Amino acid sequence: MNIFKKKAPKPVISYLHISLNLTQIRAYLKNPSEISSGTSWDSDDECISHSIDLLLKDDIYYHQSLNQFSHTISSVLYLDPDIGQLEWNIYDNIFVVNVLHKENGVLFCCPLNEIQILINGGKVPSKNLLTELKEGTIIELENPCGYCEKYHRRKWMSHGITYSNDLVSFNFSKPSSSHIVEYK
Repeated sequence: MNIFKKKAPKPVISYLHISLNLTQIRAYLKNPSEISSGTSWDSDDECISHSIDLLLKDDIYYHQSLNQFSHTISSVLYLDPDIGQLEWNIYDNIFVVNVLHKENGVLFCCPLNEIQILINGGKVPSKNLLTELKEGTIIELENPCGYCEKYHRRKWMSHGITYSNDLVSFNFSKPSSSHIVEYK
């Protein structure tokens, strides 16, 4: 009896993970000022996370927290009376997280160039970038969004990148091809 028969490839999935530091977001909304680059979060802060699976073949996103499929990464989430509604979306190839209907409501933004290269199966173009990802790098935005002028970029787990500031962390990971196999 043959236990393992023919291998069948699974659809390629990428994972997008958004973490929100509610304690820091509340403090920022009370007193808006420059948002730090997010090199560390305090373990005592109240945080929530939202996961989105991207089926690369079909360009369909599965929002796990909302338990629904969508053709877009965007979502709106009501948090509490102090914060209100929070939205994340893509505008002109920039991932933006903002609080709706509030002045200085942009909490986070980062360009998606690197993520799109990885999503489409390309290789990261420079060895310097790989070194920077391991050590972590603070990146200044060419076109700042409100008080979001920079973010921290570093390697996340073995197959991903995280972009963060003190309020929001946006993680992208794509499993290696060795993790995308199932047996029939």
